[in-house]
Amino acid sequence: MTLPSEVEIFGQSFQVCLSSEMNDEELGRCDYTRQIIFLSKDQAGDSLRDTLLHEILHAVHWLMGLNDKSTEEEFTARTTTGLRSVMLQNPEVVRYVLGR
Repeated sequence: MTLPSEVEIFGQSFQVCLSSEMNDEELGRCDYTRQIIFLSKDQAGDSLRDTLLHEILHAVHWLMGLNDKSTEEEFTARTTTGLRSVMLQNPEVVRYVLGR
């Protein structure tokens, strides 16, 4: 299964790119300003899928205004709604993340 080239998050299209410019401690990065999700190309398949979902959640949290001061209930409720929205808008991303 091929890595999706983009993911729509709340009506905003984020490009998904493999990168060789990550440091050793970084598997992914979400650039909110340029709407790009960077993923380290030096990952095995399951790790890459996990990292894509991780970076999508960062974008969801940023777009929903969640921060460290959010309560656990706010965080959980918004993350659930955000992730479900992303899943409904991007069935190909869901197939990729859940694939093997």
